[in-house]
Amino acid sequence: MKVKVLFIAPYEAMVNLVEECSEKERELDVQIKIGNLQEGVGSILLYNFS
Repeated sequence: MKVKVLFIAPYEAMVNLVEECSEKERELDVQIKIGNLQEGVGSILLYNFS
């Protein structure tokens, strides 16, 4: 079973780094969103984790 991860990247350049790292960790199912902390909290509250 994969572990689901929602990563809120504070800027666009971090997305590539997180994608590279997540490819090496096969047991993680990583979803990446871009936004600041306040937007991130809103994304978490609205995100469908199913």
